[in-house]
Amino acid sequence: MNSTYMYAFIKQVAVLFPTFILLFTVRGFFQALAAHCVGDDTPEENGFLSLNPLAHIDIVGTLMLSTIFAVLYKLESSGGGFLGMALILLSIFIGVRPYHPVLYDARNFRWHKLGIVITTLATTVSYLVLALIAMYAWVWGQYFLSAAPGAAQVVRQISDSIIEWSTIWAVISLIPVPPFDAGALLPVIFGEAGQEMYDVLEQYALFIFIGLFFIPGLKDIFLQGIGFVHFYLYQGLAYLVVLP
Repeated sequence: MNSTYMYAFIKQVAVLFPTFILLFTVRGFFQALAAHCVGDDTPEENGFLSLNPLAHIDIVGTLMLSTIFAVLYKLESSGGGFLGMALILLSIFIGVRPYHPVLYDARNFRWHKLGIVITTLATTVSYLVLALIAMYAWVWGQYFLSAAPGAAQVVRQISDSIIEWSTIWAVISLIPVPPFDAGALLPVIFGEAGQEMYDVLEQYALFIFIGLFFIPGLKDIFLQGIGFVHFYLYQGLAYLVVLP
């Protein structure tokens, strides 16, 4: 392994690690805040109503996830996509979890169905808010740091990473089946039938994930759909940025 590759790999991890810390911290805080606003203090009692990253992330899991994606990026650019997929599958099976899921008690919600909708969509909102903040950091960072190109480059790289991953996660979180966040909306939309559907699908959540991301043909259709929505979501957020 030459020094150039090692430098690029460490640089990639150094960008991804703070990106995922921010993503999962903001995600957990927003979901805890949403639960609190609709009447459930369980997340607050468990320490999730905080912007302290240690309340939300698993340091080892986040570092492992950052390393895995840095390796995957290099493998894909060098034609090692199959090995990259195997690496992701291995991380799933050994239980790599970069963040602590926010647990709430829907029985405490003032409005049961509305509370579930709000707490579920809070994760998507958190990603979009973070992406918009990163866009402003990108644009205005280049403006204010024009005399310090080194610092401007760091801001640009971190902002690019946050924008990319936040918007991708925002789209994925809206997929209405387990293991994705919006799967929790099935009982709200379809009532008892939706709950039965959710209970069945949850048992096969891992296989659904593997199928959508790794089965040839199905994977292509799924990723093209995500890419389509992601493109227009990104464009919509970009329109909200006020240029200097």
